[in-house]
Amino acid sequence: MLISLGAPTDIAHAMLFLASEQAAYITGQTITVDGGSTLPESPVLMEQFYRSKVSQLDGSLSQENIKT
Repeated sequence: MLISLGAPTDIAHAMLFLASEQAAYITGQTITVDGGSTLPESPVLMEQFYRSKVSQLDGSLSQENIKT
């Protein structure tokens, strides 16, 4: 998977579409233009998820050592 930053034209294309007649029936929506980085399976979110799990595991192991 290629991860890259978005370009100003990526946002501009979405804005142009929303300002066009083709988007006339769209109302009250949030359109996220982020290249998929907020998808549950995105590498960024997966890394955060696994880091939090490792931190939780490290914390629970430390608590077990204190109890014994």
